[in-house]
Amino acid sequence: MFNYAKAFWIEILTETFVPTAAVAVGRFVDDAGNQVAAAGVRARGVARTWLNTADVALNKTVTVITLGLATIETGGNVAVKDVLTSDNQGRAITRGVGQVGNAIALEACTTGAGGQILALVIQEVAPVASAAIADTAGATLGQLETTVNAIKAVLRAQGLLAP
Repeated sequence: MFNYAKAFWIEILTETFVPTAAVAVGRFVDDAGNQVAAAGVRARGVARTWLNTADVALNKTVTVITLGLATIETGGNVAVKDVLTSDNQGRAITRGVGQVGNAIALEACTTGAGGQILALVIQEVAPVASAAIADTAGATLGQLETTVNAIKAVLRAQGLLAP
């Protein structure tokens, strides 16, 4: 359950939406203002307000932080500086290969799902692309070194490996 006493927001840009389903505060929402329901996809921002089904029936609005600092509920452990994406419940998880980043963790969470962290909410950090690597069976040591260096370059470009 979201703990408002630990919540913190600095809103630089916000938008309001009339969602079609309940939205939990501190969760990623889509372009319609609904809680994100698929893992690794682009989110519009983070819900600043909470709406239950009764609120939705009354066409109440949800405020979404699209740029700024926001307290986000986690869907697993997160490290400081992790690029975050959404799980299938709108909670923040560390971005994986091919997933879109929606925020950057400013705090770590070691308690797993249901934790809260402060994050910088941004719009669409480019997905991590998996490098196309040919089969290395029978490759020479020089060819393997070239392949490893190509993988390192991709990881460095994504900020996942120190320069």
